[in-house]
Amino acid sequence: MEKELCNIIEGIMIARIKKLWEWGLLLVLVIMPWQTIWLYDVAVFPGASFAYKGIGMFAVEAIIWGLAILYIALFLLKRPAPAKPVWRKDRLAIMAVSAFTLYALASVLWAPMTSYAHMRALQVFAAVVFAFMLMSSRWQAKQVGAALLFGAVMPTLLGLWQFISQSGFDSTLLGLQAHVVGTPGSSVIQGPEIGRWARAYGPFAHPNVFGGYLAAMSVVALLSISTFSNKLARISVSTLLALMTMALLATFSRSAWVAAAFAMIVFCFLHISRRKKMWSLAGVVIGAVCFMLLYAPLVSFRLVGSSNHQTASITDRVDQYSDAAAVIAAHPVLGTGIGNYEAAVFMMDSNRSAWLY
Repeated sequence: MEKELCNIIEGIMIARIKKLWEWGLLLVLVIMPWQTIWLYDVAVFPGASFAYKGIGMFAVEAIIWGLAILYIALFLLKRPAPAKPVWRKDRLAIMAVSAFTLYALASVLWAPMTSYAHMRALQVFAAVVFAFMLMSSRWQAKQVGAALLFGAVMPTLLGLWQFISQSGFDSTLLGLQAHVVGTPGSSVIQGPEIGRWARAYGPFAHPNVFGGYLAAMSVVALLSISTFSNKLARISVSTLLALMTMALLATFSRSAWVAAAFAMIVFCFLHISRRKKMWSLAGVVIGAVCFMLLYAPLVSFRLVGSSNHQTASITDRVDQYSDAAAVIAAHPVLGTGIGNYEAAVFMMDSNRSAWLY
């Protein structure tokens, strides 16, 4: 009787831990865009006197490690019997990712800024651990997509508000920094015909990163619309897709625009004969048209316009390509150590302004 009672209690405990673990995985997907971080140190270039970047742990990282502990607890509580090794097609991919993760962790040993490399290596490790846990869960592509899209709502609205109002706010809790036109270092588009406009950052550190995120979420939205049987859900995702398209244009990230356009072309090519699938693009079209009606001169200037600001941006990137070639030539086998590319550039040329690194 006591043994049966213990088994019942153990079963309830395992079920609750598993439920907490599974919903925790979806929580990570929802809060992933937010940059809330606990900073506990600063990284300093070797031989320099100024701080380069902060060292800390993001809130989403802490949750991932907590979920990893729960996963280990579930494994131990279930005590599964050893399985006979079977070669599967995905084993090669798993081995490749594992090898890269081990390299990232090992690169801490030869990185100039050891503490910063340690932080970056743990972030890569956390990402891989999370991916493996997600694949081990009961969640399917539909639930994962829904969580990602739900998490994209607030970043999208924040980005649109930042651009339309040309304002922002600082928040330590949310990991936000105000990036407005008058703030030195803010990413802007400017020219004699259009004036000066701050680009949309969303919750990220740069508009290009925000643009990449929105491009990826737009693809998720396109793939998810047809999986929802509920008409209200499809309309909601289409509306979100229209808003994400507007926010993507507001980042003025040309690389993100190209990526999103390429994804739309591939989507059309794959589903050209399926009208129901093609209707998924309605949100993209509506969002693009609405933004162009309001800000067509800005988009046109970003694509074909010329200004001292854009010329300087191109010149800086050409110089950075030269830096990359020099760093690769100097570290052809082991690399600079994860997160230490800027440190390697500094060690080659320490006479630049701090912000250039």
